Amino acid sequence: MRKFLVIFWTIIAFIVIVAVQKNVLEQIPLFGICPNIGTVLVCAIAIISGTQVGGVFGFFYGFIMDISYGRTLGINTLIFLLIGIVSGLLNNKMSKDSKISLEVFVLASTIVLEVVTAGFMTLFYDVDIPFLYFARMILIEILYNLFLSFVFYRTFTAWGEQLNKIKKSYYVLN
Repeated sequence: MRKFLVIFWTIIAFIVIVAVQKNVLEQIPLFGICPNIGTVLVCAIAIISGTQVGGVFGFFYGFIMDISYGRTLGINTLIFLLIGIVSGLLNNKMSKDSKISLEVFVLASTIVLEVVTAGFMTLFYDVDIPFLYFARMILIEILYNLFLSFVFYRTFTAWGEQLNKIKKSYYVLN
């Protein structure tokens, strides 16, 4: 029953986080740029829980993002899946207690997320993004995401620890 509750509340929390991202964080942009709390969430869970859990949760978070934003289905799913897997790969190689580990992954993931998204927008929608605007946007979003990762560090790592407790016996995530 405990496993079911953790998974259930995780799915509910993902939906709430997407709603907060879409309805709150996008209403308070910093210099016209909004943070992406999903990057922080997926990195934190992957660093604490590993590649498999990070990949699964990255996939589901990206899928919920794709559905809620109504863009091309699969772009966010693929990006967050990759962020979860890559962050989880270094699960055993970096300190899980260090905020710096999370900060480094959030920084790298934000860059990857924005570059891949811009690449898809350019290829599929013929959107021209000026380089200086793009560089400014990434820099501001990195700062915003780093701030969010600092603020939510304890919450997201505690969540990852709860997932670790059930991971050993839950066959889908193990």
